[in-house]
Amino acid sequence: MSPVSTTSPVSPVPPPPPTPLRKYPSISMEICETNDGAYLLRESSRQESSQPYTLVVYQENEVYNVPVRFLEPEGKYALGMEKAGEELFDSLEEITEYFRYKPLFLIGRKQNEGKPTYLGYPAQL
Repeated sequence: MSPVSTTSPVSPVPPPPPTPLRKYPSISMEICETNDGAYLLRESSRQESSQPYTLVVYQENEVYNVPVRFLEPEGKYALGMEKAGEELFDSLEEITEYFRYKPLFLIGRKQNEGKPTYLGYPAQL
């Protein structure tokens, strides 16, 4: 008779970013840079392995918080809510580099249509 394992398989955890991210529970427009496309990657206030980070983007006098999800089966990252045909990324750096050249559509609380923006540079707080 072969032994039965009582341990459950270990689920993947998001790899840590190359440099530690600071914890910002929220970002105020008063402290964020005023140039469109300024962005900041921070640890998510949710503290969940499925949404470990938040991409904060400044655009047209508004601050947008975009959830960064970690997809355990694939070991990849995705932005926002789950959707068919969504872009998957291997790293946080790949996300920020990709949206420097491809538009990121930001949807705020007051609008239904996304505003296209390009990530410019990391915000300096």
